[in-house]
Amino acid sequence: MKSDKTPKINKFIRRLYKIVNDNSFSEIQWTTDGLRFYITDKTAFMLNGLKYLSKTTEYSAFVRLLYVYGFSKSKSLNAYEEEYYHKNFKRDGDNLLPCIQRTVETKTTLLQKNTNRTPNQLQDLLQYLNNQNFKLEGEIKSLKDRVDQQDCTINGLVQLLTRIFRTNDSNKDMLLPLNITEHGSPINNELRINYDKNQVARLMADTPNIDGRLENTNIELSNNKNFLFDSDDEDSIYKTNFF
Repeated sequence: MKSDKTPKINKFIRRLYKIVNDNSFSEIQWTTDGLRFYITDKTAFMLNGLKYLSKTTEYSAFVRLLYVYGFSKSKSLNAYEEEYYHKNFKRDGDNLLPCIQRTVETKTTLLQKNTNRTPNQLQDLLQYLNNQNFKLEGEIKSLKDRVDQQDCTINGLVQLLTRIFRTNDSNKDMLLPLNITEHGSPINNELRINYDKNQVARLMADTPNIDGRLENTNIELSNNKNFLFDSDDEDSIYKTNFF
């Protein structure tokens, strides 16, 4: 019995095809022959068309996703325009859209693809990496500032507890009267403070492990710098918030 199931079209491809055909999106259009589409105004596309395709506002993320689905960047006569091509993405070719699928790349094929990319494609990828590294460097600086602040707090606690222990070597309960009569007897509202070394240990154990987070961030920054030619996880390279 034959199945009536229609071929599945990826949501991103379906929406991209729709806005290219929609005249209200003047910043993205078909070429004259209908075999390619081009973006006439990046800024206008990021404000209008991109939000329809993606949850992100980064143009570089949109370009990376095009590469994931097998699109290639064509040389445009206008330096301010960007033109993209896929053999199954053409005007009046909606029946070909199910053929456009995410490419599954091994480490070897990814290396070959990166080697054969045009300078413009490599420049887009490098720009994305630079932006990501800039963000990571900012996070590292923020974490370092928090580490310094935490060190000051811990040092203050250690100094305070050291002074307290010196006045109470027996580690017993200490009574601190809030008011004393002339005979030295406590009046009302005595404050009992129990200085327990185990409480100090628990306090130190509750300190957030910022050093570990800082190390993980540094590792992520290092991995980003090796992005182009050393990655086993295709989703880690191209993963973005498209829907």
